[in-house]
Amino acid sequence: MFKEKLNQIKVILGLEVKLATDKLIDGTSVEAEEFAPGFPLFIIAEDGTKSNAPAGDHETESGLLIEVDQEGKIISSETKAEETADAPEAEVAVAAAAEDMIPASETPKEAAANQAAVGEVMKKLVMALEEMSAEMAKMKTKMSEMESNYEKFSKTPGASKAPKVTRGEFASDNDALDARIATMTNLKNEGFFKKS
Repeated sequence: MFKEKLNQIKVILGLEVKLATDKLIDGTSVEAEEFAPGFPLFIIAEDGTKSNAPAGDHETESGLLIEVDQEGKIISSETKAEETADAPEAEVAVAAAAEDMIPASETPKEAAANQAAVGEVMKKLVMALEEMSAEMAKMKTKMSEMESNYEKFSKTPGASKAPKVTRGEFASDNDALDARIATMTNLKNEGFFKKS
């Protein structure tokens, strides 16, 4: 369950998800996140395309018996029992393989503690992803509001242009100004502004 959630999170984050591959006894390549119940089983065609495995029982070259439902998900998977007189040896081999899954240094208590720690990390990661998703939703809402406001703004007519001033409007003021300039020019010519 944790591996499935972890792989889903990896897919969301765009990280690489390592898939287990094997071949059926007829030579067809198969692939799954894990050959365990609940995971989808895919058939890989020669051109590399993937499709859901058909419903039914499938046997791999490595001796794994896999039962698949109508949706292509694994219902059960188990190692094929050797049909020999040495059946106890097969049981010992299966038990040894099961022990290999849990490191010898890891006791059941440590395994449970590790699983609980992984669970806590997963919860925190899911919460962080939910927060990010909520923030992104808020940003999308704000962005759409800004686009709407900009569209309204762009359609609103601007202020009227400032009136253009022509020389004729200040003709009376220009006459008075010209008269003053002429008076000052005369005073200058007469030497009124010279220092003595």
